[in-house]
Amino acid sequence: MAYTTATLNKVSHGNMDNSAPGNRWLYTHASDSDATVKASGYFSDAYDKGVRAGDIIDFVLIGTGLYTHVVLTCTSAPACTVTQTPSTST
Repeated sequence: MAYTTATLNKVSHGNMDNSAPGNRWLYTHASDSDATVKASGYFSDAYDKGVRAGDIIDFVLIGTGLYTHVVLTCTSAPACTVTQTPSTST
């Protein structure tokens, strides 16, 4: 499948200590795998939506319960690339 821009939404602003960056985003998808979402350039319009380096995207694969989060590098429009992932997904 493919990235669904409408399901990437900001859910909080800044880190817990109010330092920037660190906005938190939620992305849901019905069929794209964890590996697909972590592929380079998957979030093709994330920079345009406001995602910046160090922001976190929580990813939920609808129907399976898979949850993971990724940290992105977004240095220029339009695409962002995953730079860090947790050691495990739940």
